[in-house]
Amino acid sequence: MTSLPHSSSSQRSIPLNSGRGESSSGSGLLGRSFHSRDYMSTSPAAGEDEREGSGSQLVTPVIDDSEVEGEGGRYLSHTSLESFGKRRARSAASVLQGKDGELEEADDEDWFDLPNPNRRKEHLTSDLQTFIHLLKGNVGTGLLAMPLAVKNAGYILGPIGLLVLGIIATHCMLLLVKCSQRLSRRHNVDSLNYAEVMKFAILERTSHPILGTIGLYGVNIFLTLTQFGFCAIYFVFIGDSLSRVAQGAFDFELSTKAGIAIILPLVIVCCWIRELEGLTMFSLVANICILFSLVVILYEMVYQLSVGEGDEEAAIRRKSLTAFNLKSLPLYFGSAVYAFEGIGMVLPLENKMEKPHHFKKIVVLGMVVIVATYIVFGLLGYLVYGDGICPSITLNLQSPARVAANTIFTIVVLYYAYAIFASYMLQFYVPMDFLEIPFFRLIRAESYIDRLFYSHPRLHTPVKWILRTVFRTVIVSITAGLAVVIPDLDGLITLIGAVASAALAFIFPPLLQLLTFWEAKPPLLHLPHIGISLPWAFTVAKCIAIFTLGVLGSVTGTVFSIISIVQFFEEKPHCPA
Repeated sequence: MTSLPHSSSSQRSIPLNSGRGESSSGSGLLGRSFHSRDYMSTSPAAGEDEREGSGSQLVTPVIDDSEVEGEGGRYLSHTSLESFGKRRARSAASVLQGKDGELEEADDEDWFDLPNPNRRKEHLTSDLQTFIHLLKGNVGTGLLAMPLAVKNAGYILGPIGLLVLGIIATHCMLLLVKCSQRLSRRHNVDSLNYAEVMKFAILERTSHPILGTIGLYGVNIFLTLTQFGFCAIYFVFIGDSLSRVAQGAFDFELSTKAGIAIILPLVIVCCWIRELEGLTMFSLVANICILFSLVVILYEMVYQLSVGEGDEEAAIRRKSLTAFNLKSLPLYFGSAVYAFEGIGMVLPLENKMEKPHHFKKIVVLGMVVIVATYIVFGLLGYLVYGDGICPSITLNLQSPARVAANTIFTIVVLYYAYAIFASYMLQFYVPMDFLEIPFFRLIRAESYIDRLFYSHPRLHTPVKWILRTVFRTVIVSITAGLAVVIPDLDGLITLIGAVASAALAFIFPPLLQLLTFWEAKPPLLHLPHIGISLPWAFTVAKCIAIFTLGVLGSVTGTVFSIISIVQFFEEKPHCPA
């Protein structure tokens, strides 16, 4: 590896491993890879700084050096690293050079196609793996709650609202990726997570670092609330499912809390997996289970619509449905926004892609499938079960007169419980992506832990694994505890959707677009071949409209959700202490 000027500064040095992972030419490369985040990145030196034939690599910190450690390797101070920061920036900027060598501003749509020279090269996922993760991250308990959401809005207003919200959610996902790609190139880093995108976007418009830090922590708080809320909801769903199976198949009384306690150890062990690659098989099997379950549920709903009689007569045939239900519209908003739960996974998935320029097509295709599925199941579920719909439609699957059908329904409940179990691991990956950094920074504040990490290389790996495992175990246990305290599936779904999901899905993305692209001011729509071009003012108006929708829905949805949860406890004779 090309030597860098040594600094005599007293600043703490960053250890870099050398001699591990040598290239074929003999040049040293970084031998250590970081699974949860990339803290160091490498790229060829550019321009006059590149030494031909040396295979030199420049190494620069990306986000934080608190997670970087070495095993007897070389040390570089921050001052040394900063000495070539500008040269590195010129290397990344060369991607956007025009014919005359001048730096050109890429079109708004081009940010999906430009390669990022700093992107990591290890543990990448294929297009199919990414598509599977995207489907699995969105098609979860939210789909099963769609009939209840349609009930809260009406069989006409509900599907229309799902279509509109689905289009907006997809657009906001793509906005988030665009902003991330542009800012990562501008700041010369391999990738950014949601919170880092907010931080750098704010710093584009202000010179006060404290504002960027506030934005970073703000997004992290909402991400943590959302993802951990999802995880708590998954525990409630699995507990309800196990209770339903025990009662229906074995005539055994099993409470939701007992079901949560049974599944907790398995969830803890599986959440020790730290790579998306390790979760692919879980997601693939879960998608197969979901597909089978959805086919059975769809068949049952169509059956009851066509031939159901007596207790199984469809609600639409009893003419007991509502077309427009404005009274509970805030609850509908919370459930619907919760269903589009995948925005927190967008950047982790895109950052792990082998071909990130395909991500836009994958998102659009995946969201078309997801929104269509939501509308079909939400509408049919309400038409069949009417006001008797449960928070999860799987709890409505029972037919005492049909023994074979009841057996299949039990299998469906178990299959979907497994699918939600797999979703837990995928959703759990997102907050761990950024929570482990401050965790290790905190424990290293203790002098003994710091000495253990830096003075005993042989103990470093097992000690770090143990600490990370304990941390993940505690977090999983906290989400299980939340599920035990508030076992109201419907109330939790609407509350999490209104409080946190609305901010991440509808409030933050338009703000990010305005902050990131304010100077470039790209048109909202530019089709020169047919003479259509909507100026930047339309983009501003669109962002304000989406932001307003998110704020109004979040405030009203939160209030109505809290009222719903209070009513749930008032109606339950055995509330948790």
